[in-house]
Amino acid sequence: MKLTLGQAARQSGFSKPTLSRAIKSGALSATRLDDSSYAVDPAELQRWIDSNGHRNSYQTRLATASETPETPFDDSALQAEVAKLRELLAAMSEERDRERSQLSDQIGDLRRRLDASEDERRKAAEETRRLTLLLTDQTTRSAVPVAAERPRGFFRWFARSA
Repeated sequence: MKLTLGQAARQSGFSKPTLSRAIKSGALSATRLDDSSYAVDPAELQRWIDSNGHRNSYQTRLATASETPETPFDDSALQAEVAKLRELLAAMSEERDRERSQLSDQIGDLRRRLDASEDERRKAAEETRRLTLLLTDQTTRSAVPVAAERPRGFFRWFARSA
C-alpha cells in the first residue's frame, strides 16, 4: 500500500514541501499519479529517512511535563530575595510616611504664617486708614458757605445775577 504525500509527511515527521523537494531532487523515489499527486512506498520512505535522518534524530525526544516525575524546586534563593525586597519595601514605606508627615507639618506651619501675615496686613491697612483720616481735613463742605463765583470770560455777560 502506497502513502500519499500528506500521509508520508505525518508518518516521517517531515513537512510536505520537504518531501516534495526530496522527490524532485531524486533523493526519494515516488510514483506520479494521474491527479498530479505522489504515491510513496513506505519502505522507500523509511530508506530515505534512515539515509537522510531527521535534523533532530541525534537527540532523544524531550520528556514533557506529564512524563517527568515531580521534583522539588529549590526556591530558597528566591524566597531570600523576596524577603529582602519586602524589607526594602517596608523601609521605603516608612520613609514615605515620615516625609509625608514632615510635609504636612510644614504645610500647617506655612498656613499659620500666612494667616498671621494676613492679620498683620489687615491691621496695618486699618492703621494707615486711621492715620490718613486724622491727617486729612474732615470738615464738610456744606457747613462752610462758599461764595458763588461769577463765570469768567465771554460767559460772564450771560450769567444770572444772584
